[in-house]
Parts: sequence; structure tokens; C-alpha cells
Amino acid sequence: MKKIFRLSLAMLGVFVRLTLGLVVVLALVALGALAALQTAPGQAGAARLINTLASGPDISLKISGLEIGWGLDARIARIEVGDAQGLYLTLSGLALDWSPSALFSRTIAIERARIEQVYLARLPVPGAPSEDSGGGGLPFLPPLTLDQAEIPEIVLGEAVAGEAMRLSAHADARIQAEPQLLEANLDISRLDEAASEIGAHVRFAPAADTLMIDIAATEPRGGLAARLLEIEGLPALDLTIKGDGPLNDWAADLRLALDGQTEISGSARMAETGDGRRLDATLGGDLTALAPPVAHAFLM
Repeated sequence: MKKIFRLSLAMLGVFVRLTLGLVVVLALVALGALAALQTAPGQAGAARLINTLASGPDISLKISGLEIGWGLDARIARIEVGDAQGLYLTLSGLALDWSPSALFSRTIAIERARIEQVYLARLPVPGAPSEDSGGGGLPFLPPLTLDQAEIPEIVLGEAVAGEAMRLSAHADARIQAEPQLLEANLDISRLDEAASEIGAHVRFAPAADTLMIDIAATEPRGGLAARLLEIEGLPALDLTIKGDGPLNDWAADLRLALDGQTEISGSARMAETGDGRRLDATLGGDLTALAPPVAHAFLM
């Protein structure tokens, strides 16, 4: 489960940093530098600026082959992301079609984002904790609408899940500032010999203090979800997790079938207590197939 969180947070962090860097550059372009960006020196200078803005203490980002058209749509040939141990993520063939006029309403409006290939050699090294880790809001995310995102090919190195894999992904997302809201849909399909489908829909509203999650995964033996969850024997898996409601009275249900035989079900409920919120969870069925770390992950 920790692998899933690390992978999700790493990809989210790269996307946010890159998007903010691009928006700053494109805002400067809107102020009169567009003609300069039609030249090789101008494109190289913009790439260096984005690299500087998007990099930080725990992440280095290098883009090459930046092109910005007269309509401010952006194309990037290659993006390399690294940490203290070196390069771990490469993105090739990025195309970003967006609406610059939405910036007047302080929103990043992306109509279509496409990355031809993503290669993840390994998971990133965990960074230092943020100094601002309090609160339950979304202070680090800009207002954003992402109508369509697609990655035709995602290549995972053996170090990520114990076996090299090829996937594809489609997503859309919306981040709202006032009131704060994060809503996203993600669908992942496996392209190589073991076909599998993973889908997720998440809606988090800090102002209303509500959370909705709907996750479904179906895959044959040796699939991605079983590997990331570290289920012993890597069985065929059919998983659903559904939860909805206010966080002071939140409930979720889980159903898990392994190799079409072992049935495991569970529920979780979060409630307000005098010292904060308490999450109680139960699992039922034949739990022998689940290693202790996996059972603990479902009971988090």
C-alpha cells in the first residue's frame, strides 16, 4: 500500500510542478515574449526557466525540446525527473492543449494532456517532510480543470513492482479553490500478456469535510495490484472499495476475491471523538492468503 501512495504522490508532485512552471512561462509569453519563443535560443531559455521553477530540494527536473505555438499550446520532447539517487522517471512526447484566457479567472484549464510514453525505472526516494503538514485542505494545489489526460504507454521497471510491465492510462481531474474541492477519475489498463483493469474515482471536499472513493481492480494472476499490495502468491484479484460521507461519520466497504475462490469482505467507519477522529475497521473471510502487511494496509 505504501508503494501505491508513494507512486501516486510522486506523479502528482511532478505534474503540479511542471504545470506551474509551464503556466509561469506561458504567462510571460502572453506579456510579449511569444515571438522570441519561436526561436531556438528563446525555447532553450524557457526550458531552463521551467527546470529552475519545477526543481526543488528533493527533485530535479530537466526538459528538452520545448515548443510553444502561437496559440500557446505546448509540446515537450522529453522530461527527465530525478532525486538524490539519480534519474528515475522519463516522459517522452508531451502535448498540452489549454485555455490561456482561463488564467484571468485564476484557473489552469487544460483541455487535453497527452504523454506518448512514461518510463518509471523505480520509485522515488521519499523526500523530507513538508514544513507545512498541518490542516486538512489542499494548500499546495492550484485551481485546475483537466478535461482529458492520456498516456498510451507506461513502462514500469522491475524495481517498481517486481516485474517489468506495460500499461496505459486515462484520467480527468478538477481542483477548485473556493470552496476547496478535489475530484479525479483514473483508469489504468495493462498492455502486455496479463490484461487487467484498475479504475478509481475520488472526490474530496475539505470545506464540507466529505470524502468519496470508488476503486475497482480486476486482474489475472501476477497482476499489478497484487504486486503493489504484496499479496503472497500473486493471485488473480477482484477488488472493490467504496466509501462516502462526512469524515466525522464516514463509512467504507471492501470486497476482495482471490483466484475466484477466497472471498474477503470488510468495512470501515470513521467517527468523531473527543480527541479527534477514530477509524475502526473489520475484515471477514479466509484471511490466510493475506500477509500481515496487506491486512494492516486494508485496516489503515
